[in-house]
Amino acid sequence: MIDKASPTLNQIKGMHYQKYRKLREEWAWLVKEAATKAGVQPGDEPIDECTVVIHRYCYHTAGVRPDWDGLYGGLKPVIDCLTIMKRSSPNGLGIIVDDSPDHLLRLTAMPFSCHRGDSRTEIFISNVAGIALPTGETCGCGDTHPPGTDNWVSIVNVGACLNCRMMRGE
Repeated sequence: MIDKASPTLNQIKGMHYQKYRKLREEWAWLVKEAATKAGVQPGDEPIDECTVVIHRYCYHTAGVRPDWDGLYGGLKPVIDCLTIMKRSSPNGLGIIVDDSPDHLLRLTAMPFSCHRGDSRTEIFISNVAGIALPTGETCGCGDTHPPGTDNWVSIVNVGACLNCRMMRGE
């Protein structure tokens, strides 16, 4: 689990380039650490066509969640570190090939409120080819996946894959 809420657009807009570079480096480190804990080795074989779902949990004194453009705009350093390292993504980990619509087929982000001290970011990647979590393997939640639910993998250790969490109503 990444024990930090992803930034919002308002937090990174107008940020000095050196401070933004440090933010990108920090998120690359956080994602790499979470991926490694979840058994995903960044750079092994990037996923060519995928869907990414990000859950952003953040405590807000007024209980106000970020607006949509602030949520999605702030994900740029997070998404960039998932891609293959290149000039435009110098902190790329190689988990996915690219963040263009040819490779990242859908990006969904959801903001959630949480209790103070529970801020976190959960990243889920669905391999369109359906090979990320083979049918019959045991998920982190302890369930063995039935046929048809084998294409989601969590790169953060949240205790269960997205399908298992959704089936349990989480």
